[in-house]
Amino acid sequence: MIRLATKEDLTNIMLVYMIARKFMKDTGNPDQWGDNRPTYESVVTDIDQERMYIIEEDEGLLGVFSLYDYDKDYENIDGKWLNDEPYVAFHKLAANGMKKGVFKKALDFAKSKPNNIRIDTHKHNKVMQLNIKRNKFSYVGRVYIDGELERLAYHL
Repeated sequence: MIRLATKEDLTNIMLVYMIARKFMKDTGNPDQWGDNRPTYESVVTDIDQERMYIIEEDEGLLGVFSLYDYDKDYENIDGKWLNDEPYVAFHKLAANGMKKGVFKKALDFAKSKPNNIRIDTHKHNKVMQLNIKRNKFSYVGRVYIDGELERLAYHL
């Protein structure tokens, strides 16, 4: 089941991000989220703006992600988006590592939104890049989060 996150989920969400940061470091990607991203404040903002979702099953919370209807960081791209149609952008996608398929579940949910889905990731996040490529996203260039953090940009 996928549902909007609530503030009651905050403790579990932050736990998933802690697990994801460790996984990223263990798989050669220590810089994308460092020790404190996503921040508590950004998670609360996503919950308040009703754009953070929880993936849960009988085992509990399996993963979390945000879907943005617009991302200012995607306005300037070193490259070119496939089109300028409305889109949703994936952010803060993470899993607790207990079960495979969290990326696919989130993507299937996003496909119920506009036909265009955008995502970005760090150049060292090979696990995410593999998921992105397996699901037929096209590499379209580079974007800069907050104007400075370089990310690889993909469009489906």
